[in-house]
This record gives sequence, C-alpha cells and structure tokens, in this order.
Amino acid sequence: MNEYTKRFAEKAGFVMWDENDINPRNYAVDWSSIYENELEQFAKLIVKDVATDCIDIVFDCALSGMPPGEIIKKIRVKYGTL
Repeated sequence: MNEYTKRFAEKAGFVMWDENDINPRNYAVDWSSIYENELEQFAKLIVKDVATDCIDIVFDCALSGMPPGEIIKKIRVKYGTL
C-alpha cells in the first residue's frame, strides 16, 4: 500500500498493523474487522483531497499558460494513474 493510501486509511479509522505486530502477509490494514463506516469516510477523504489538489493544479497551470492536456497529465501523474 502506498503512503498516500495508507495515510487516508489511517485517517478514516481503519485498524492498521503496527510494525511490531505479527503480520504474516505484510498487510498495512488489519482486514479482520468490518469497515463499512470507515470505507465511506475513506472515500470522502480521497475525493476531498483530489478535488482540492485538482483545483490548485489547474489554477497554477492556467496561470502559467499550460495547455489542458498537460494539466490533465500533471494530475494523473500526481495520483499514479499515468
């Protein structure tokens, strides 16, 4: 799990494995719990973060005259989807 995802999982209330715990599969999240509320909170945190970052990136790029295709590429690179 990358640090970005792990940070939001922790904020959302997922139970995380401590590095001192016995963790046979090296998971970041302890999946032995039910996470209905936490999953909803996780999604809200991600959407809020992405929306805020996208507004900032688009604004900064527009001020510099960057073409729309490059703005989209910059957003995708930040979130690992390119």
